[in-house]
Amino acid sequence: MGFSVKYTFILLFLYGIAQPLQGQEKVELDALFDYSSTILGTSSFLVNGWKYYPDHFNAAGNPYFNDTAWRKGSLSSGKDTFENVFLLYNVQMDELVLSVTLNDGSPAFVMLNKDFISSFSIGNHQFVNGETFISTPQLTGFIEMIYSGKFHFFIKHKKNFVGNFSADTPNGSFSRQSSVMYLLMDETLNKITSKKSLFVLFPEHKKEMNHFISQHNIRFKTAGNSQLEQLLEYCNGL
Repeated sequence: MGFSVKYTFILLFLYGIAQPLQGQEKVELDALFDYSSTILGTSSFLVNGWKYYPDHFNAAGNPYFNDTAWRKGSLSSGKDTFENVFLLYNVQMDELVLSVTLNDGSPAFVMLNKDFISSFSIGNHQFVNGETFISTPQLTGFIEMIYSGKFHFFIKHKKNFVGNFSADTPNGSFSRQSSVMYLLMDETLNKITSKKSLFVLFPEHKKEMNHFISQHNIRFKTAGNSQLEQLLEYCNGL
């Protein structure tokens, strides 16, 4: 790919639409091109993204996964993987944002095109593109992968904008984060709402599973990822 084509892609990535390369804009684009060439090369992550503008910027609360902190993670296109990048997952928009510091010290925030992302991690949380597993409305966009073996276990996280305009929230607010669990087995997607709904999928092993849960003090509805993974690993061996 020639330099002029790559330069055009970077322009589209940063501004979303083509604009004249003049003055400070050209300097910023030169800096971004230098950064991307050094760190991420000509990856589709960069050439297929947009400048990040969060929805409802002044609303109370936040639209992000767990909190507003940028954290080190990794990105994968299925072919290329990039480690130690700073990421923020906007759950309300279901978009992944990349933070980069350009060579001149200025920040740039990029909303990445999810069509080019097969998976990413933030801290110890691993996310995958749901549409790579099964085509269903429940698993569109990014989903957290908890376990993968004879079956797959996912969590879909959501936040919504709430138009509750008042003196306390004149610009509305974001809801608390909600999470729904799913187990994909034999190409069938099962919503998991309790340990009983998990037992239904392993009818011959209900007694053993219940004993395992009691033995390891697992409270299913409040279990963390490590406890869920422990239980699912046990189920995978049944």
